[in-house]
Amino acid sequence: MRYLTDSHTMKAVDNCSIHEFGIPSVVLMERAALGVSAFLRKHAEHNNKKTGIKVVCVCGSGNNGADGLAAARQLNEDGIDVHVVFAGTSEGTDEYRLQKSIVGNLGIDCVEYDGNIDFSEYDYIIDAIFGIGLSRAVEGRYAQVIEAINKARENPDTKIIAVDIASGISADNGQIMGIAVKADYTITFGYNKTGIMFYPGASYSGSVKVINAGFVTEDILHKKVKCFGSIFTYDDEDVGRLLVRKPDSNKGTYGRALIIAGSFGMSGAAALSAKACYRSGCGLVRILTCESNRVILQQNVPEAVISCYGDDINAYEDDIIAMLDWADAVVIGPGIGKEQCAEKLLDIVISHVTSPIVLDADALNIMAKRGTDPR
Repeated sequence: MRYLTDSHTMKAVDNCSIHEFGIPSVVLMERAALGVSAFLRKHAEHNNKKTGIKVVCVCGSGNNGADGLAAARQLNEDGIDVHVVFAGTSEGTDEYRLQKSIVGNLGIDCVEYDGNIDFSEYDYIIDAIFGIGLSRAVEGRYAQVIEAINKARENPDTKIIAVDIASGISADNGQIMGIAVKADYTITFGYNKTGIMFYPGASYSGSVKVINAGFVTEDILHKKVKCFGSIFTYDDEDVGRLLVRKPDSNKGTYGRALIIAGSFGMSGAAALSAKACYRSGCGLVRILTCESNRVILQQNVPEAVISCYGDDINAYEDDIIAMLDWADAVVIGPGIGKEQCAEKLLDIVISHVTSPIVLDADALNIMAKRGTDPR
């Protein structure tokens, strides 16, 4: 299981590490930058580009830009030809001013973006314009810089490495904030971000590598950061956690799932959900759907128990509550539609469910229409 963070959670993790446990922000920044520079060096060596490569770090004036400046310094220490392009015009954060001063003292070539830079002449472009804090559409000079970076992709030998998140992606939901860098690689810090996992942000992130940037450990975060751990995903290692079936067991040994899915003409959503549930290992599956789907589901998923409701959902409320009490886990949403009947069905489930629940498809659409956060 891998934890995911949005911008608010990651900022809380950052603040917890710095203010509650005294880890200096420049230490976290150095660890983060080392991850970026080490990845670039390893990639260059793997592709027989150990010597003679040219790198440009395109930096905004926030802490993401400071990460980029620190990475530029580290690459320069290794004798790599590094240039810095400043995309931002503001004075910047304290960390940014510190890193900018160090880079200047070392004599690393730095220029302001003037619209005439051809980024395709570089082997690597480090995108350090915006981090996870971006909350409004990218426009003006920043949009021009990102457009120029993306144009460099016309050269297949130029690779773009995003620092923490590709600039222009919302770290919360993966939406493109007007325009975004289309990275080949993203080096993100501490935890993967929901905006990197969700589309369209995922298609702009390239290959993603999560590195340890020195934040406090997960057991501390669960105690100190209220929102930490509310979003997570699974990977291949979690397959080993599945239970091995015992020869003297029966279907009742492996749990009861209630799947509330399907509306008129949408029996496929219910059938696919039930089959997926069985394939994941559940022993007993009950499908609650509209009456018109009964025969189709009995033919396609004969092993499932089929329960149906009619047009007046209120008349079935007691039966639905009894099914919720029966189930060890509940799924609601696939193909239920967004009509009043579906809304009432969702209200009954949300009000009475006590077991783990998965909200999917139209259940999320209904909540989005209401402006409700399902968490």
